[in-house]
Amino acid sequence: MRVPVVLLCGVDPDAMASSMVGLQFDLPAAVACRHTIDVERGVLTRTVSDLSGVIETHETLLEHACVSCAIREDIVPTLERLARDGRWQSIVAHLPVSAEPAHLCSVLSWDTRLARFLRVSSVVTAVDARRAVRDLLGDDLLAERGRHCSHDDRRGVGEVLAAMVEYSDVVALD
Repeated sequence: MRVPVVLLCGVDPDAMASSMVGLQFDLPAAVACRHTIDVERGVLTRTVSDLSGVIETHETLLEHACVSCAIREDIVPTLERLARDGRWQSIVAHLPVSAEPAHLCSVLSWDTRLARFLRVSSVVTAVDARRAVRDLLGDDLLAERGRHCSHDDRRGVGEVLAAMVEYSDVVALD
């Protein structure tokens, strides 16, 4: 059985956390896998939980504090492991803040081995309703808000959020 995966992305950590909790309660027998990147420490933190509570927390030192490394080294293997476990009927994959979902969608759809266990059922972009216009039209950089994915991440908040909204199946307003 291919386990459906809901990819959760956004540029606001509070909106993402709120959406993750909602998805975890609404989806049947769901497990949530939350990834965060600490750029300064070069660490990816993974927290896996279901309705019974936190199942595991793990930190991985990244060669480069970037989303591509995080996807390759931990996110994809963890999603595969959770799907193969057989305990859950769905997975909520909370990507690192400001990580665009297109790369992970490509990996999950092109890798035939992974496609036997996982399928992306939807991409959800979580947005803070009070800041949506400012986030989309302002000129803030992710780094100025401490939401960058690597030391050389010079992307704008609006640039990233607009790409996420365009790519997503659902936009969830917090």
